[in-house]
Amino acid sequence: MTARIVSVDGSSYKLFLQSKNPGVENSIVVNNDFLNIGFNEVQNAQDAVVSYNGVSITRSSNLIADLIPGVTLSLKNVSVDAASIEVTRDDAAAADAIKNLVASFNEFNSLVNDLTSVGDQTSEAGAFASDPTVRDILNQAKDLFIDEGSTAGSNIKRMMDLGVMVDRYGVYQVDDNLLNNALSNHFDEIKKYFSADTNDQSIYGVANRGFAGDLIKQLDDYLGFNGFIQSRESINKNSVDDLSEAQDKLSEKQTALEERYTAQFTTMNKIMSEMNSLKDYLDNQLNNMPFTSNNK
Repeated sequence: MTARIVSVDGSSYKLFLQSKNPGVENSIVVNNDFLNIGFNEVQNAQDAVVSYNGVSITRSSNLIADLIPGVTLSLKNVSVDAASIEVTRDDAAAADAIKNLVASFNEFNSLVNDLTSVGDQTSEAGAFASDPTVRDILNQAKDLFIDEGSTAGSNIKRMMDLGVMVDRYGVYQVDDNLLNNALSNHFDEIKKYFSADTNDQSIYGVANRGFAGDLIKQLDDYLGFNGFIQSRESINKNSVDDLSEAQDKLSEKQTALEERYTAQFTTMNKIMSEMNSLKDYLDNQLNNMPFTSNNK
């Protein structure tokens, strides 16, 4: 609940207590007025009651989303008269969803292009410039936008029929007129093109899945258990482990080689020192011998 003080006329004030959630279950009960403030219940907590096909339905909120599949009822006032509800298709929402899909793909396309860019004198190469498999992921995604769908209809066969075109820069654009015309005249085909007229279809099996199902299957192939990304991570991890093990062995060999060379150098240095001492001794002996050329 929330509590706030409201000025009534500048000299008197009222304390308002209000539940954050609607319905009888969330009503406020004051058990002890220890300051003798006194309370008046301005508005009783009530549940919303609606008769649906002769059955009385009670909810704590005026927004009822679990009664008619796909429909949210917003109860505005009290009435005992029967109401007829007409549900119409929202083409604008469908158009926005398709545009958001195209916008998301353009972001993905730009990201992969940056990651796989070769680079030149003015820019660095992308992290996956030498990895053709990453480029292959993008190409497979592009195929969904270019090729005929797995649940193509007579009029809606591919994204081009929805006004989705690629410009000369490789960016996908949406022609609003073509898209709105397709939604107005071929909505059922569009629904089948994307969903194969199914809900939450499994990624397993050989049944046609539609654009959405095919895209989900691609993502699972990349990101799922034993998918491409996980396999690449496992391979890279094994490569790192192998390189680390090889590095450790190389370090051991380097240490052993340094110790051997150090020992050999020490021995050689000792021998050279002994030879220099012997040389000095022999020089002294020869210089002190009689009948040398210096003593003639």
